[in-house]
Amino acid sequence: MGFLNPFLLFGILAAAAPLLIHLWSRRQAKTIDFSSLMLLLEAHRRSVSRLQLKNLLILLLRMLIVVFIALALARPLLKNAFSFAGARMKTSCVIVLDNSYSMDYVGIEGRRFELAKEKAVEIINSLKSGDSASLILMSDLADVVFRQLTTDLQQVHEAIKNASISQRTTQVLPALQAAESLLANSDNPNKEIYLITDLSGNGWENWQNVTPDSGARVFVIKIGESKADNVAIEEVYFTNQLIGVNIPVKLEAKIHNFSDTPLKDITLKLFIDGEKRREISVSVPANDRTVQPFTHRFDLPGAHIGHLEITNDRLTIDDTRYFAVNVYGQIKVLCAGERTLYLTLALNPTTSVSPASDYSIMPTTASLKELSQIPYDEYDVIIIADVNTEDADLSRREWELIGQKLYNFARNGKSVLFFVDGKPDSGLFAALANNNFNGFMPVRFGKVNSFTNPLKLAQYDQQHPIFGIFNQGNLTGANAPNFYKAYNLFTASGSKNIAVFDNDIPAIVEREVGWGKVILFNTSASDANWSNLHLNPNFVPLLQQMVFYATSSNRIADKNIFVGGIYSESLRGKRGTEAKIQRLNADKVTFTVPASVSDNKDIRFDKTTAAGIYLSEIQTPDKIHRDFFAVNVDTRESDLSVLSEEEVLRKLGNTASFIEQANQFSKTIDSYRMGKEIFGELLILAVILMLVEVVLANHERRSE
Repeated sequence: MGFLNPFLLFGILAAAAPLLIHLWSRRQAKTIDFSSLMLLLEAHRRSVSRLQLKNLLILLLRMLIVVFIALALARPLLKNAFSFAGARMKTSCVIVLDNSYSMDYVGIEGRRFELAKEKAVEIINSLKSGDSASLILMSDLADVVFRQLTTDLQQVHEAIKNASISQRTTQVLPALQAAESLLANSDNPNKEIYLITDLSGNGWENWQNVTPDSGARVFVIKIGESKADNVAIEEVYFTNQLIGVNIPVKLEAKIHNFSDTPLKDITLKLFIDGEKRREISVSVPANDRTVQPFTHRFDLPGAHIGHLEITNDRLTIDDTRYFAVNVYGQIKVLCAGERTLYLTLALNPTTSVSPASDYSIMPTTASLKELSQIPYDEYDVIIIADVNTEDADLSRREWELIGQKLYNFARNGKSVLFFVDGKPDSGLFAALANNNFNGFMPVRFGKVNSFTNPLKLAQYDQQHPIFGIFNQGNLTGANAPNFYKAYNLFTASGSKNIAVFDNDIPAIVEREVGWGKVILFNTSASDANWSNLHLNPNFVPLLQQMVFYATSSNRIADKNIFVGGIYSESLRGKRGTEAKIQRLNADKVTFTVPASVSDNKDIRFDKTTAAGIYLSEIQTPDKIHRDFFAVNVDTRESDLSVLSEEEVLRKLGNTASFIEQANQFSKTIDSYRMGKEIFGELLILAVILMLVEVVLANHERRSE
């Protein structure tokens, strides 16, 4: 306890006045002779005892009244171990200001982040000369604005004024740990942490207890209403990762209603490459999601961008969702072999007339003899189908030459697909098994097996891009392809089985070679003695998906990331040394990102601070490689449900409390900083004692 007017404590000495008056006014008894008073003396003795007890009680009340009045005039303070004799101890405080994107919500009182900044300014204004402070902007990162406590409070004031909302989620724990670390280095006896937040439940997940090594108290200032409605576009995704020109593709938007009220007739708009393509109305049940599908055809190959948006609500940042996608078209494929008709027709049905320029894949055929003579540079993918050594009539030297060219083709970022037939122990496969091409073939061949009961594909990697368009039973059910022959294959180190037959023999095996891929299908592309794959309806989409995948980057998913995530792009095969990246429709700030010094030569870009579409440009000697990627907010923050005060205090421990007196905010802070003044309570207690004393004194007079 401390006192604002400690010198008035001398007034407590006045409590002796009623005692002195009592002693001074005591009457001396007179002795009067009288006859036998035995019975009267006994009655008098009992009456005097009651009277003395009552007089002592009245005396005690009068003394307490004086004491309480003296204490009240000294203005005592409670709840602060550092206050003494009215002195205000030096204070160090850290303001943890929540700038996650849920603080951008516009409630009844205004935008939450602006309200939070006002409270932070009030805290700074309550500090005195010699006090120190720091500021931490809290999202899923703890952005410590001042790495050390500073006594330049005006500088902290300006930092609060200039603070901006982020587009990130919330994590309370790292910010509190950073605040504790700052205050642990302070010598000031009074230490405070002010947590100014909307208490979004997302920020308190995976909680660990904070050890209050600094001895600081935590004051929580809640911003905004406890219940707030919101709707967000939670996800936008293509059902197929590999998209070809003029091939219908399904785009789905997942919309989440975070409120207790069903939402009807929300306007949902689809924009692709800057043009509005669709506008529809959707309804979303309360506290639930709905998925809205769209179908679209891309008529040009290359990178395409777009976004979906819904009618703006009180939190606008999650009302838009961006996407970027690569569309594959005019892929030049060389089909080499003696029987390539089924391949070329599956890749481009117009091949029999003239390959249509607006089709995704442009196949060209070549015999095995021609394969040893023509250049490969103009092709994106080479398919080797059903190599037959006897039919090819090539020398060992020519087979080795083809092997060398395919090896270099893959290492330079292109892809090779094999359909097997013939004799793998001679010709091309024998040449590729040579140690000079170590690490090229994804398998070693065993003997060929024939099956009376045809094989089926038993399982495949459902997450693999090749199989994205297929339903569960397309490739494994009753109408799936039948396989009558297959090699025993031994998967090489570094290779991956992406599909197997129902007798566990590998069916499709892939391997990365240099900057490219090699994929082997354990069947023929045209021989009905091996399988009916080429006659099955699944052959066309499966082959096209394999070609799209062979052309694609190895990291398709990197084109759509969260705010704060790392965009990674490979420079393999581009011969570039850096990338220039900027966010479209923004401030035109361009970041130059050098390639890593590792052999992979990857670009890693971590300045994804805002949602939107980003452009990446890589300069090579012959051209500029342009690509796009999308950055979106993490909609876990869109759920505006708050943690209860009881739960917050349970997590923060007994050193935490809430500040709730909004109308007298600064006074409330000072009461915590200097102690709670109990002037009024003591005066009320003194008045109550006065009333009791009056009642007892009057009763005594009436008794007399």
